[in-house]
Amino acid sequence: MLHLLRRIGGSPWIAGERFSLCHLRLLHDFADRALPPSSSSSELTVSYLVNSCGLSQSVALSLAKRINLKTTENADSILALLRAHGFATSHIASIVTKSPRILFSDAESNIKSKLEFFLDVGVSNDSLAKLISAIPSILRCSLEKRLMPNFDMLKTICGSDKQLLANICKFAWLLGRNFEKEIFPNLKTLRDHGVPPSSIVKLSIMAPQVLLRNPARFSKSVVNLKEMGFDLSAVYFVSGLKAVWMQSNSSWERKLQLYKSLGWSAEETISAFKKFPFCMMISDKKIKRGINFFVESVNCKPSFLAKQPILLCFSLEKRIVPRLNVMNILASKGLEKNFSMTTILYASERRFLEKYVVKYKDQAPEVILAYKDKIDSKGLMFNQ
Repeated sequence: MLHLLRRIGGSPWIAGERFSLCHLRLLHDFADRALPPSSSSSELTVSYLVNSCGLSQSVALSLAKRINLKTTENADSILALLRAHGFATSHIASIVTKSPRILFSDAESNIKSKLEFFLDVGVSNDSLAKLISAIPSILRCSLEKRLMPNFDMLKTICGSDKQLLANICKFAWLLGRNFEKEIFPNLKTLRDHGVPPSSIVKLSIMAPQVLLRNPARFSKSVVNLKEMGFDLSAVYFVSGLKAVWMQSNSSWERKLQLYKSLGWSAEETISAFKKFPFCMMISDKKIKRGINFFVESVNCKPSFLAKQPILLCFSLEKRIVPRLNVMNILASKGLEKNFSMTTILYASERRFLEKYVVKYKDQAPEVILAYKDKIDSKGLMFNQ
């Protein structure tokens, strides 16, 4: 403490008569943060985080290095307020883990008014708990300067209160942001390129983080997708924008090279991306396994998969192999002969079970084993 006083005392800013009660308070706060918490207060903090907030011992010990509860009076008022608004212990644990300093906030003047605002505009207690536990930093935002105007802006984007409230938790990323600097430029870019309001709403719901992208990079992404031939009014444009946002330039190039090494031309890769943008977000391992399986075991050509890229998204173990095994069993018994592999794999779980498993369970009982237990029946793979 003495060396801190010497350093501060030597500062011309607070030397002599300028040293005030305000500066003493600042010094006191600084010293409190600089000095390690006492053993007793640290024990109190850990005990409170575990017993009152629902945290695990290991998480509580980690957080106790960042916060120091000398008393629990203020923290008790915060927890009581949250519980009064329907927050479960799991919600509280999530909030405190992500934003532990909430325990030092003023419950009445700071937290309560924001909770009441969301309830007043129609957010349910259940949605409110999910919203705040997902992004607790929202409670640090100014109600008048940030939350209220941002809520109104989001309502304008969505077109209705109902649409906004139905997806309020998905907008958690946007509620606390600076719309004027971060979001408006990107919304303007979309409108300038003719993206319809319905697609903007879909983007806001499906991937709100995309709207937070650097405006210059965002604009470049939109232009690139347009040059690829994307229909900016189609839902796949939204998926394409999300896919581009999730990939760094190096990751994008790596994916292009991977598909090339597995037999796709550059044109086929771009065509597949336009049909099913998610194909650029699948892991390298899943891409390799999928293409190798269809080429080696099902005798498909790589070009066929480029025209049906969604097949790479399906699980080999849970969907593709069991279904093809079932169809090969039925084909070997003459029960099903003329069928399309894509139709079989695209069918919903319920439709496939009803049409090919339940229907033939008496005539070919082994189909139940082949599908339910998902056994690997070598030699029964479908040949295209």
